Amino acid sequence: YWGLPVANKTFRILGVGRFGLLVIDEDQLLCLDPKTGDTIWKQSGFQGAHFALDGETLYSALPTRKLLKIDGRSGLLMSTKNFTGAHPYTFAVGKYILYANEVKRQ
Repeated sequence: YWGLPVANKTFRILGVGRFGLLVIDEDQLLCLDPKTGDTIWKQSGFQGAHFALDGETLYSALPTRKLLKIDGRSGLLMSTKNFTGAHPYTFAVGKYILYANEVKRQ
């Protein structure tokens, strides 16, 4: 703990790597220096998102049914894809993002 103010209960640690400590606070995705607590980079627009970390690559499944591939070192967006995951049934386990696809019964 570096004395950083935590604004609300949505603050959580997503993962850690050689590049830094990844945290989410409401819709802000931040990469913090693990030694100093300084912000290395930050991005917004991640409220309600699910995350999976694979090495230095962060994947985010957004409620808008977009899957983002983000470089953990720089925070730069590497790619964006649409996916059919039903947001309420999407969650991350380790480096995998799992989702249920709703099927309408007739």
